[in-house]
Amino acid sequence: MGIAALETHKKLLEFAPTGAVSHGFSEALQAFRQGLVATMFNWGSVFKGSAIDEKTTTLKPDQVGIQVLPVGANGAGAHRGIWSGTVSSKSQNQQAAWTVIQWLSSKEGESWHAANLGVFPARKSTLA
Repeated sequence: MGIAALETHKKLLEFAPTGAVSHGFSEALQAFRQGLVATMFNWGSVFKGSAIDEKTTTLKPDQVGIQVLPVGANGAGAHRGIWSGTVSSKSQNQQAAWTVIQWLSSKEGESWHAANLGVFPARKSTLA
């Protein structure tokens, strides 16, 4: 099934903008916002900030929607990404950096992200 899915993705390149094969997140997002592509694969957790936040785009909520990835006869599939936090061994402020990471990954930090940035929390307890 994975090979068939990859072959379908390759066929879709026929309809993609020039250079799409090498697009990173920023290029794909720009093409989506400009109406050059109809869809883009994205984390649901960045939907608000990337697709409908009036500070970053002219797209309106009624112009953009979320569709879960199809997985054949099994139903819809989940696409969940998660960010990782690290502290450089060369940092002059390792303890402060660690404190920030702890807060960002706490229930309070995740709740702030959800309320202010539209990011989906990673913790089930925060989501509940």
